[in-house]
Amino acid sequence: MSVNNLNFEFFDLAMTKDILKIKQTDSTDDALLRGTFGLKSERWIKNNLIPYADSFPLLQEDQESAISATCNHAAAGYKKHNNNFEAAKEFKEEAKDDLNSLILALKARPTTRTKIVAASQNYDTEDDILFSQRIFR
Repeated sequence: MSVNNLNFEFFDLAMTKDILKIKQTDSTDDALLRGTFGLKSERWIKNNLIPYADSFPLLQEDQESAISATCNHAAAGYKKHNNNFEAAKEFKEEAKDDLNSLILALKARPTTRTKIVAASQNYDTEDDILFSQRIFR
């Protein structure tokens, strides 16, 4: 799967509310959580998973780890927004731990896909366009 196919959504509003201990029926902060912090967390997780795009689609347990990391990252942003910096730091650490464990799992799992390998060639020939511009001593 290519980088362009990272179309998965990892942010879950209900899970983020559970993490923050906000009642599911309380919708006062939904726009803030979904909009600002949800989008930022989506971008954060996708940017970190781009090097592992050949492992997509994720297995169920890997997708759960990605969702957990995204929701904890959003919760950290929400707590920071509310000037609760200690809780924000804890949520951020939890998000990083979830992401690191996911990356370790993706690295350890062999795939059947092959990666493109660039082959270098010696371009020091007379056919090279810049050959005549080289200085020989």
